[in-house]
Amino acid sequence: MKKTIRSIGLLMALALLLSACGSAEKKSQPADAQKESLTCAAWADLVWAAAGGAQMTDVTEKYLEKTLLIQAADLADWVFRRDGEGATPEMILVLKVKDAGKTDTVRQAVQDYLEERTLQYRDYQPDQLYKLENAKVLQKDDLIALCVSPDAEKALKAFGDGWK
Repeated sequence: MKKTIRSIGLLMALALLLSACGSAEKKSQPADAQKESLTCAAWADLVWAAAGGAQMTDVTEKYLEKTLLIQAADLADWVFRRDGEGATPEMILVLKVKDAGKTDTVRQAVQDYLEERTLQYRDYQPDQLYKLENAKVLQKDDLIALCVSPDAEKALKAFGDGWK
């Protein structure tokens, strides 16, 4: 009888442990309703954790303006991180545009940046080119995003629904 009770207890503990492991993955990603209130930095953290890649370094406002040819003053919030060592084209940026009338302009600036980087890497590091070719400029309302990572599919999945 003691062996039966002990076996049942072990089975229940194992079942509890397995159910906790299964739900951990679901809890690591915020629900879509929670994603609505994320800051640009939180979006970048969420997507980069899913997509993986190099260690990132935040760029300065001056770098943002010079690289994307936009004014930081036109953004309500932003984050732009790139490979800290510069050895890869890996980067993530999420921009929140202040004025809805400038959203298309900002999106085009990010698209132009992606195309320019792709051309640069054709000769510079062709083995890294796939990261740029698989990257997509995404938009959700007043947010514009670009993630250049080793796994574009994971990045797209992390952004979730509503990004196009």
